[in-house]
Amino acid sequence: MNSIVNLFRTVSSLRIMPAFGISHTFKWLRRVRYLVFCLLILAIFPAHAIGQVKNITKDEGLTSITVTCTYVDSKGIVWIGTNDGLNAYAGSKWYSITSIEDTKTGKPEILGRIETIFEDSKSRIWVSVIDKIFLYNRDYWIVFAETEIENFTAMDFYEDSRGWVWVMLEYFKNFSDISEIKFSFLSGTVEMYNDINWYKFNEDVAGTAGYSGRGIPRYYTGILQDKEENLWLGSLKGIYKFDGVDWIYYDEKDIVSRKVLELMIDKEGRVWAATEYGISYQQGDKWLDLTKKQGLCGATVYDLEQDPDGRIWAYTRNNLRFSGLNLIENGRCIAFDKHKTHLKGTIEKLLWNNGDVIAFASDGISLYDKSGSWKHFGKSEGLKDAKYYQIAKDKSGNIWLVSNKSFYQYLDGSWLSLKEPEEWKVLNMLVVGNGAVWMGTDKKGLYKYQEGSWTHYTTANGLIDNEVNDIFEDTKGNIWAVTKKGISIISGE
Repeated sequence: MNSIVNLFRTVSSLRIMPAFGISHTFKWLRRVRYLVFCLLILAIFPAHAIGQVKNITKDEGLTSITVTCTYVDSKGIVWIGTNDGLNAYAGSKWYSITSIEDTKTGKPEILGRIETIFEDSKSRIWVSVIDKIFLYNRDYWIVFAETEIENFTAMDFYEDSRGWVWVMLEYFKNFSDISEIKFSFLSGTVEMYNDINWYKFNEDVAGTAGYSGRGIPRYYTGILQDKEENLWLGSLKGIYKFDGVDWIYYDEKDIVSRKVLELMIDKEGRVWAATEYGISYQQGDKWLDLTKKQGLCGATVYDLEQDPDGRIWAYTRNNLRFSGLNLIENGRCIAFDKHKTHLKGTIEKLLWNNGDVIAFASDGISLYDKSGSWKHFGKSEGLKDAKYYQIAKDKSGNIWLVSNKSFYQYLDGSWLSLKEPEEWKVLNMLVVGNGAVWMGTDKKGLYKYQEGSWTHYTTANGLIDNEVNDIFEDTKGNIWAVTKKGISIISGE
């Protein structure tokens, strides 16, 4: 770049000498100066390269353009589940799998809609569809299709410290459209595979519960293992504890409500249950309850988090309406409703930032500081938009925020706008290892922000569709954009 700067200085110092054709000489010199100036600008502010885009549709082997789940395994293979089978991308090869041969019968088993993809500690891949589970041990596929799981689908896999794989099987029946019935129900059961045999616990943990239509229909709401290797299973009918031999059941006689919506184990090893009517948590051999009587600002607790300082944060609602946050510390509960947080909408996410807590809602952002005070970010702090879509914190501690018009970085108590105001709707945001922030929109394609530079991908420069429903990164740094027309792969730059 120094040579370009020196050239610019040399050209700038040239003088026009009186001579024949002076006007032509002046025009020529002006053009040279302009060319050198452009080279200088490019040297100082290099253009951000557009990554190569490769599109995958049914023509390239995608089993269906309706993607149901994605997973990047420990070997770097990208697995794509669709409405009509499974796909695997290994390096440069694309594999389409619509049926798998049953090693017992020799007959092909049709996959259909893929619900879940899971990898265990032995790098085996588990794939679930209705009625069946497929296990790929890196050499061949094993099909588990038994009458006991008829109409049931494996919605969750969990591997414990022994290497046992637990499978949560569920069945959802919707009668809400039938005027004479107008209700739905969920059924669940659990099975376990220890590399040798399958164990079924139908009599121990299976059950059925009515479904109210709120949220994702799930019968089992959490599975965890404590330091003593006890397994804890939350469900709509209570909590189940497995000590390796026997099951222990906790219902409304032990906890505040048997309808458990979330399970958590804190840093001290205590089990916490968020339920329909409050919180129950273990203290020694006893369960202690926290309800509205103990200060919760809502009847139903639907989520729990623990911050780096060991404090518990509980999200509450009354019926379908968000009612506030609750801070639990040393057995005390402090409620923060919308008047204290200054947020009218549902708080969707909390970020921990050097002892402060940043609360994100679609209508705004607030901060709970170390002194115990709430502060709402407004125009004086750089935020003036009407709606906020996403917030994320990268591994370097940078906090990024997307609104309906702009993109922000949090710096020393204020928000710095990094984008000219323009209406857009961001559906998802991904922060990758090299510090780049990717944003998928509903109509305007895919945006990338990195170190002050923007790159925009649309159908005009290779993207398969401008509605990006999901984004993920593979082990080679390629970005995968899932759309309703197929998948676009942007090469790592």
